[in-house]
Amino acid sequence: MKTQIRLLIILALCLFAMPFLVSCGDDDDDNNDSADAMDDDANDDVDDDVNDDVNDDVNDDADDDIDDDVDDDVNDDVNDDVDDDVDDDDIEFEYSLKTYSHAAVLPYLPQIAARGFRLYLGAGIGSIGSQNFIDVLTQAETLGIPITLCPHPSSGGFPNELNADTFEVDVNTLLDWTETVSTAIDTISVNMELGEPLDHDIQDAWAARDYALLFDIVEGTLDRDMFVDSVAQYQVIVADLQNRGYEVQITTYPLLLDDLGDGDTDIQDVCNSPMSGIDWDRVAPCTYSTEYAHYIGIFDPSPYFVYTYALTALEHFGDAAVVDLGLVRQNGNNWYDTPDQLAADAAAAKAAGVRRIEVFKFSGMLDYDDYDFDDWADALLAEPEVPAVDPMIDLFRTGLGLGDFLLNFIN
Repeated sequence: MKTQIRLLIILALCLFAMPFLVSCGDDDDDNNDSADAMDDDANDDVDDDVNDDVNDDVNDDADDDIDDDVDDDVNDDVNDDVDDDVDDDDIEFEYSLKTYSHAAVLPYLPQIAARGFRLYLGAGIGSIGSQNFIDVLTQAETLGIPITLCPHPSSGGFPNELNADTFEVDVNTLLDWTETVSTAIDTISVNMELGEPLDHDIQDAWAARDYALLFDIVEGTLDRDMFVDSVAQYQVIVADLQNRGYEVQITTYPLLLDDLGDGDTDIQDVCNSPMSGIDWDRVAPCTYSTEYAHYIGIFDPSPYFVYTYALTALEHFGDAAVVDLGLVRQNGNNWYDTPDQLAADAAAAKAAGVRRIEVFKFSGMLDYDDYDFDDWADALLAEPEVPAVDPMIDLFRTGLGLGDFLLNFIN
């Protein structure tokens, strides 16, 4: 019986493991810091786990230092979940541009300010003292651009269950310095993901279709006692950051939302990504429609992917829900072809009822021959529109639920 259960779990994991191939972060900064695990622009032509630029067309060397199934009535005024008496024009949306490239974003700060956009800025302790970083922080303050800072730890790639101690030290060290430079930062994003080397191990097992190995990796990450301890540790970290005057956001895989319906935290545990039980001010699932479609391979890029996860985020987190859209870039093979695709995703997020939208990534907006920054920025202003249902996306999420249930049989 145990063998049969193991086989069932392996089969479910064929679908369940696909989201691990995708990442919420990226490495498009202009720093070359050996202290920062994500900061590997010196080797950007090495494919370092989906979430790299491969060869960012932005010159990083410029800075060495760094359906009919949908009721037609829902399209009248956002959707039936939103008060139809509210005029769309009266709704205020918050838009944030995500980037790690301090050099690339500098010349565009006046345009970002004129649009009233936020800046989501990645940095690590290796960024301390970088002139470009200083210039972004000081000019953002002068222009009134609020910043969400996304600190990446000096080991492990992303903050997660395994490197909370390192992240705690690094984020506070970074803030001790930034607070001497600028007051533009008002929010800290904890970009919670598996990190290195587990992300690479899962990608390699999936590429080899080695499902037994995939099971072993997933089984190895499932440590309920350790997970409970990490939740407590991150709650302390978040509370300390809030006591410093910051709001704190978790940015993470959308599949963590599929973990919230059964009363346990198994998917979060498998991802080494504690989310439940922590007093986040904002929760941002990275609903990257192009990237998930590419790596999962059973559905095409669709704004319905954004819509269905946005609804779940709102159900569980209400006004704290944020939705991250992407990918805007021409490197790799999983990007938006035109701004119209970003507009459709933004329209879907708004139709679900989300008011805060982040887009990844700013520097990718500069990579296209036929479109410029304004084309992509304008796309975010799309009117709310409920997308057509994609049954394959619903099937995918059902598969995640099955995988979550079968995780209960792993001791």
